[in-house]
Amino acid sequence: MVLFGELGNIVIAGITTNLQMKGIRISTKEGAAQDSVIKLNYIFTITDGAIIKTVFQLKLSGVLLHCWPAHNL
Repeated sequence: MVLFGELGNIVIAGITTNLQMKGIRISTKEGAAQDSVIKLNYIFTITDGAIIKTVFQLKLSGVLLHCWPAHNL
């Protein structure tokens, strides 16, 4: 999930479908492909060229977030 982007760099957080993990829960009602957990202890910086496609978009509290598949990074 994209947290921030600037100057060709993207800050992302990992997402898992393992609902036993701790983190911020997101649901299909919020736009997730399936019920998931945002893992804020898995934050990375990548280049925007590493992103191939959007898997889904979330709208949480008026903020639009884009999510990409991990195997493309």
